[in-house]
Order: sequence, then C-alpha cells, then structure tokens
Amino acid sequence: PKKEDNTPFAKINNDVRTLCSAEYGGRLAGTPGEDLSATYIQNRFKSIGILPYKNKYEWEFDFKGGARIGNNAYFNIFDNKLTIGTDVIFLPYGKGNDIKGFALPNVNEPDNVWLIPISKLNLLSSNSPQKLLYEFASNCASKKANAIVFLNDVNISQDLTMMNLNTFESLNIPIVFMNYKAYQSYIKPNLKKDWIEVEAKMGYENVNILSKNVIASIDNKAPFNIVIAAHYDHLGNQGVLYQGADNNASGVAALLSVAEMVKNYGLKRFNYIFIAFSGTEFDLQGSKAFIQQNDYLLNNISCMINLDKVGRYDAIKKNIFINGVGTSPIWMPTLAKINKGFNLNIDSTGVGYGDYNSFYYKNIPVLNISTGYN
Repeated sequence: PKKEDNTPFAKINNDVRTLCSAEYGGRLAGTPGEDLSATYIQNRFKSIGILPYKNKYEWEFDFKGGARIGNNAYFNIFDNKLTIGTDVIFLPYGKGNDIKGFALPNVNEPDNVWLIPISKLNLLSSNSPQKLLYEFASNCASKKANAIVFLNDVNISQDLTMMNLNTFESLNIPIVFMNYKAYQSYIKPNLKKDWIEVEAKMGYENVNILSKNVIASIDNKAPFNIVIAAHYDHLGNQGVLYQGADNNASGVAALLSVAEMVKNYGLKRFNYIFIAFSGTEFDLQGSKAFIQQNDYLLNNISCMINLDKVGRYDAIKKNIFINGVGTSPIWMPTLAKINKGFNLNIDSTGVGYGDYNSFYYKNIPVLNISTGYN
C-alpha cells in the first residue's frame, strides 16, 4: 500500500482542500458547514496531540448574523431566472423582500423599479465606487423609487462580487447590482420593448443563533500566554459557493501547522492558545466573544498573532504583509533578525479589519500576517 504523506506541505494541502470542499458549504457562520468545519479542526488538534482549552475545544457564543437572503430567493427578468451571487448581487444596505415592476433604463417613475445603467455614474471617477453607488441609490430612494437595479452596461471589470461589499446606512428599498454578462444577456436584447418585467424575492431571514470558536492549548504552567489564531468562517453559498481557500482556509491550515511545530519543538517559555475563530465576517464576533469570555486572562496574554489570507504567496516577489509592528518594541528587531529574504511590507498600526483588532483594543501587542489580499 502507498505510504501516507505526512509532510507539512501535504497536511496543509489536505486541510485547505477539505475546508474548501462542497460538503463544507463555504463555512458560513451559523450553518451546517460551520459545524462540519469546527469538528474537522477539533479532530486535527486531537491528531496533533494538543489538548482542549480549559477542557473543551468548542466555545459557543451568541451569533448575530443579521438578515440573510433566504433559500427561496429569486430574481427574474421576464421568465428568465438569474443566478443570485453571480448575475445579480443584492447590496447589503438595501431593505425589503420584494421587487416587482415594469420598467426601462432611465425611465424613472415614482413607485416603480428604477433600472440605472452605471455608465451614467462614471464610477471610475471615484476613489470609492461603491460609495458613489450608495449615494446615487439614496437619492433615488428619496425620489420614490421602490427598488433600484444598477445595470453594469460598461464592462466586466466593473462587476461586483459578494466579496468585500461595503456596508452603509440602510436604505428602505431593495438595491441590486446586475453584472455585465447578465446585462448583455437579459437587458440589452429587450431595450426596444415597451417595458422590461422585473420580479424578485429576497426572502430575508434573521439569523441569531449559537456559533463557536475552536480552541486548543498547550499549558506549560508559564505565567504568560501567546495566542495564535485564524478565522475559519467564510461567506457560504449565496447563489454561488464561496469556498474561501485564501480567506481563510489557508490561515487555518497555517494555524494547525504552527501548532504542530510548537508541540514538536517542545517550546516551554509560554503557554500557547490556538484559536480558530468564527463570526469574523460579521464584525469579528468570534474574537470579541473570546475577549469577553476570558476578560480575567487578558493581562496574561503576551501577544496575539493572527494568520489571515496566507494562500497567495508569490515566490518571485516574496511579499509578506505584516500589520501591528508598532504595537510592541520587540516586533521590529525580531522580524529583522528572523527574516530570510522576504520582502516585508510593514504597517505599524494594530487597527484593521481582522481578529487582531479585538486584541489591540485591549492593549495586547498584535501581529497580523498575510501574503496579500485578493
């Protein structure tokens, strides 16, 4: 029989592939995919031989997921059913469950759907195209549009995805963005008709349930703790499956690999707490829950190291992006000492969108390590 490959590379590869598999459903917090992921990570800690933190691996917290598009959601142009998440994106600041109307681009009647070609907005003139969309939508809502569908009639480079959508103050009508291919297929051929029929249902559901962090630890009876962490949740299936290889199965695989190295090297100077956070994609809820559940421990945390999006390393450019270097006087000389030819992109601040932020605001030195953002 073929000998099992137990090299670090093979384990990392297997961790990423498993967490990104269809069965795990994109690991959205509060879904069965999160449960499967938590169980997998727990079993990996067990296989490495690292014990649960304070006698349990899974640490639950109240997860407030807000409103999510329901499983019965649809978006139709005439009788054509478009794919939510690829053809059309429901923007997070829109509200309302239904869209129904007979409309044409730039024919903006009160109490009807407004179809807005983005060519008239000149999005590339702004440093924040999504903010420009929001401001235009807000103005349309004030003029009694009952729904807005932005049409990408420019090119594919101006498409939106579910990744990295900006959030603004809520508007009281549904706001949708139709991507370029869908515009070409379903709107452009119908421009000479008297109207275009638009019908959609979002079926928003409020999500307030239990979520869980997975935590293991090596207790050396030392006075101080080092926290090493990565979030395992992602965006789930929102009409398209967001597998989240870089964000952040890569970080979880790195976390497990680092945990195994700490165990094998027998490092004793500190206690080590290894955390796979959930709820990061929803206002860092997992790391905030850990802080709340362990408030008494905070003075004994020496530092927090966060691994986030470490799957896009370019062996030619050799870029490593590091946030939080200014949060401790020891970081810069330590990085200079251990750097083996990497191009370090240094940001001194501990402020940013990542779980390290939760620790920084508790005056704990932090480092956030990434190979770059998509």
